[in-house]
Amino acid sequence: MGKRKAKDTSQYPQKRRSPRVQDKQGATGMNAIKPEVPQSTDYKSALELKASPEVQGSTEDKLNASSTSEPTASPEIQTSTEAKIDTCSDSEPSASPGVQASTEAKIDSIPASEPTTSLNVKASTEAEQPEVALDEHGLPKLPEERRPGQPIVWTCPRSLTQNGEWQEAFETTRGLFLDLDMLVLDWIDSHCYGEGKLRDRLSAGDLQIILDSLGDFCLYKDWKSIEARLGKSGRHNFWFQLPEAVLMKHLFEDVIVNPFVYIEGSRENTGGQSSMDPPAFGQELWGLWKKLAKVDPVRASDWRKTTIQLLNQVHPKHTKDWLIAYRTGEAQDSLAHQLATGMLTKCKALQLILKETTKPDGVAQRYAGLVEIYRSALEVTVYLGTLDTEFEFELDVRRCGPFLHRRTRVRKRGCSDEIYPDEWPDPVLLSLPLVSGRYLVTSDDIVRLQTLRGEVRYSHRNDGEEVLRKRLDKEVPEVEEGDTILYPAIHFAQIVFAKDGPRACSCGGRFICQNACEKYPSFWEEEDDDEEDENDGGSYSKSTGDD
Repeated sequence: MGKRKAKDTSQYPQKRRSPRVQDKQGATGMNAIKPEVPQSTDYKSALELKASPEVQGSTEDKLNASSTSEPTASPEIQTSTEAKIDTCSDSEPSASPGVQASTEAKIDSIPASEPTTSLNVKASTEAEQPEVALDEHGLPKLPEERRPGQPIVWTCPRSLTQNGEWQEAFETTRGLFLDLDMLVLDWIDSHCYGEGKLRDRLSAGDLQIILDSLGDFCLYKDWKSIEARLGKSGRHNFWFQLPEAVLMKHLFEDVIVNPFVYIEGSRENTGGQSSMDPPAFGQELWGLWKKLAKVDPVRASDWRKTTIQLLNQVHPKHTKDWLIAYRTGEAQDSLAHQLATGMLTKCKALQLILKETTKPDGVAQRYAGLVEIYRSALEVTVYLGTLDTEFEFELDVRRCGPFLHRRTRVRKRGCSDEIYPDEWPDPVLLSLPLVSGRYLVTSDDIVRLQTLRGEVRYSHRNDGEEVLRKRLDKEVPEVEEGDTILYPAIHFAQIVFAKDGPRACSCGGRFICQNACEKYPSFWEEEDDDEEDENDGGSYSKSTGDD
């Protein structure tokens, strides 16, 4: 780390990840405080388990999952739905996958010892109950939040307080995305080629494979078009962010956007799936949720929230069967191993940017690091899935420009999209998407927003009428009951912009800079004396703390 640095990150010379490290360390004035979960000294990892139990329920349906602890038999948990929620098993690798990148798009093979998800799961009627820390009444203690490198099994979701309440906090939301992004950047620094080496070693065919894999994360599918739209620093940042774009695309599209991603149905429906594919039943539930949201968004949101909370309820006083959450954790950890294995063995684009290594330690570290990234992504999706707030992810680079640098957006009732501004920057590559929260406007919201508009108007009363109007439209637009308000859930994005067209702003085009660019207008200005690059738009978006 520290060897790869984007042009616009001169404020943070120590490490590539430092812009958002400072964001996380400098977070103050949050509207909520993350709950502190008491530490359990009696906690036992899932790796210590020797056998898994069988729990009888009230119906004939099953939730099958195998433990990350190498159980001799997998459990059957009967639930109240008609679909089976099956989860596959992964044990920690004795030998991690070996993947060799080449300029000719070589596909690496994984040693036979590489752990894969087993499809041969036996039901045991006499399996032992999992060993977890118990209190004086013989009930399981509330587990700790997951620590780095620890399996997800029997850990406390970040939204669950020690009182058993589900709580949303802006600090927690931002912190989870920062943790994920830093894990990705660290892993890329350790296991992927830097921008200079990557640019020199990739053939035209290799680059085309990568561009094709990016889908909507990249504006063009050919290098000539990309090169024509970027200035000098823009081209530098494109190569700098390319590995992150490859990995983040899979993390967001396959995991983060879908709160049901780790839920499996019958094994007959998943037999033909690649290990890069999440469970089919989870995808079907996600599609059903989207359909229900068109019928009644409020009730559909309650259904989503209730389902995810029940599956992840680890608080002993708020569940009659804590084993459900235990098995859910096993399913999540199993999926992290499955997707990491699939990416290393089947993703050609990732293989092309990986450093060549044959050392067992290097191969093992690469695999373990990618598993940890997927665990972090699963923590994000579980957290978001348990909240009242709905979230939107802009996974199409074409849709990101209009939403940059806007504090509040309004989608009028009955409209599929909000009114766009007159002009906006033109993004070319997206590596960390925009994440927005949204809520329906109520009568109470209207009163609150009218009060806020009055405060903004008074604070900027000396501005011209036209300037004031634009500020109000950007920060506190007028709304009616039934409208939808969208706001930045995280205050950073990673985007490479075209050199022509409007510049995002002097802050570098962050999702929302919280007016840092107005207080320090030259804070992120280009330092290159090359006239071509003074306004080339190739900004490397950064995060910032609250004002």
